[in-house]
Amino acid sequence: MTAAMPAVGRMRRGASRPALTLAVVLLGGCASRSASTPSVTPVLASLAPSSADVSGGKVVVVTATGRGFDALNTVHFGRVRLMSVPRTSDSTVQFTVPTDDTFLVDRGATPVMPLPAGRYEVVIETARGKSNGMVFELRGGAVR
Repeated sequence: MTAAMPAVGRMRRGASRPALTLAVVLLGGCASRSASTPSVTPVLASLAPSSADVSGGKVVVVTATGRGFDALNTVHFGRVRLMSVPRTSDSTVQFTVPTDDTFLVDRGATPVMPLPAGRYEVVIETARGKSNGMVFELRGGAVR
C-alpha cells in the first residue's frame, strides 16, 4: 500500500485519505470545464451583405462574422427573433433575412404582415449574452 501513497508523506494505518486530494481533483475538474467553454459575450464584426432588396420575394442570406457564437444562436432582426440559428464556423452565423413579422416579439394573434423597408438592428444572442448591434438596411419591403 505504501507504493501507491502520495508524495506528501505516509498516512497512519486506518486513517482516511486526505481531503486535500479530493479538493484538488474537484477544482481541476472545474478548471478544465471552464477552459473548454469560453465566457466571452458574442461580438458582431460585420454583416455581408449589410443591405438588400427583398421585393418580389427575393431570398437573401446574410453572413454575420464575429466571435463567441454558440452552436445554436438567436438572431434579433429589429424586433423579429430568429431562433436556433446554427453557427456555420467558429466565427460565422448565416441567416435568411426575414420578409414578414411571423417571428415578431409579442406578435400576438394579429395577421402576418410584410416587413417594411427600413433600417433594422441585427444582434446575435448566445447563452452568455447579446452581441453589439449592427444595422441592416432592408430595401423594397416584402411583397405578399
